[in-house]
Amino acid sequence: MTRTVGLAAAGYLFLYVVASLAMGPQVVWLGDVARVVPPLALAAVAIGLARRCRGQARVFWNLNAAHGVIWAAGQVVGTYFDVVRGAVPVISPTDPIFFVSSIPLAAALYGRPDRARPRWLVDIMLLDFVLIALFAAFVYIYFVVSIAALTQLLNASNLLIAVWAAFVWATSKTPAWRRVLGIYAVGLAAGFIGGILYEVAGNSGGHILHRLWGLAWMVPFVVLAIAAAMAYQGQMFEPDEAAPPLARPPVLSLVAIALLVAIPAIDEAARRMSSVSPATEALRTRLALLMVIPFGLVVVGRELLSRRALIN
Repeated sequence: MTRTVGLAAAGYLFLYVVASLAMGPQVVWLGDVARVVPPLALAAVAIGLARRCRGQARVFWNLNAAHGVIWAAGQVVGTYFDVVRGAVPVISPTDPIFFVSSIPLAAALYGRPDRARPRWLVDIMLLDFVLIALFAAFVYIYFVVSIAALTQLLNASNLLIAVWAAFVWATSKTPAWRRVLGIYAVGLAAGFIGGILYEVAGNSGGHILHRLWGLAWMVPFVVLAIAAAMAYQGQMFEPDEAAPPLARPPVLSLVAIALLVAIPAIDEAARRMSSVSPATEALRTRLALLMVIPFGLVVVGRELLSRRALIN
């Protein structure tokens, strides 16, 4: 299966390059439409694999499929504006879609497909996923809505996720899972590098050059799909590492602490490093204060679940 997915992906990318060079810059829709296919292909491979998997492995690949579907949806919306409306607005409806697509990836990496999770820890992890989503919403509103810095924010998000994937690969103890997670980490690293290259190409001008650099948005999904195909071919349908003992659940996760502390830290750093209007600064202050409330509620709920797991 790995060979089939790899050959199909290589053929698709080759045809895209040939079509881009043959059709010329007047065919606006080519790059937009072509970028819809790779994330949907990843979703198809990941869903097919998830149906065979159990436990955290199933959750991991389903979340990757969700990432592919959300990104493809954002690409479809972008294609509509680019082709039908003539241009994508500066603050586009695609912005929150593309940004939200990184949340399933973060949740997938946090859950780890190579490690089994007991029921008590799954409940706690769900609250951690909520924390990740709340933090992503805070960062998006804080930076994108106030100063429209989506590209830089996406690049930073891709970098953090790539580093996280490298950590998951480095700490995996099973050789088979290490191979899959290694390819997976390469795919996420390609996403970060591709975002940087695409931004450079966009600033350099030239429709054909910019379209060819559109490959930078496709290659990461191809690599992730190959990683999923490797797991399917190797019949890696469940985690290999045993679940941790019930007597050692974390009372308060490092993720919860880090994200809760990061909100006021980001607000303070932004005040010192950037100059914005008084209205924007007031909006940011209210946002930082408001986001602490749901964070606190989730952290308290997580603490209660941890203590109940210890007692039972």
